[in-house]
Amino acid sequence: MSISINASPSAAIAGASSGDSIGIAVLKKALDAQASSAGQLIGNLPAPALRAPVGSLGHSIDTHA
Repeated sequence: MSISINASPSAAIAGASSGDSIGIAVLKKALDAQASSAGQLIGNLPAPALRAPVGSLGHSIDTHA
């Protein structure tokens, strides 16, 4: 029984590369669509309202542990 070391890996790579390239193209399109929709969602967020602290809250920090 003889095993060809050079033919086996190259044949596996050649057979898988055509299917992998299609899968990678689909993955890239899906990631682009997700990035676009995430950008739109972030762009539609309202600006945070800046409020002044109520009473004495937020004016001093207790540094003694």
